[in-house]
Amino acid sequence: MTEETIWGRNPVMEALRAGRPCNKIMIVSGSRGSMGDVVGLAKKKDIPVQFVPHNVLDKLTNGANHQGVVASLSPKKYVSVGDILAQAKSRGEDPLI
Repeated sequence: MTEETIWGRNPVMEALRAGRPCNKIMIVSGSRGSMGDVVGLAKKKDIPVQFVPHNVLDKLTNGANHQGVVASLSPKKYVSVGDILAQAKSRGEDPLI
């Protein structure tokens, strides 16, 4: 599985708030405003923050409107049906698949 790249202030903040596993966050050097919130939450969750020139994010996003922030997320972890059934059994619950 490969990592997922997302960009934009709101998508990155929502991924951080939701607890999505994140490898690193890149922010355009000299950014202000709501970037402080992104940096603060990333540091709280021990996610590395790297400040880069604007053109680095332009290349990563193929020129999309990245709003000065890009996050590299870890691949989603999938579980088997057997794992779901075992977890439900250990909790004494009926599985819903």
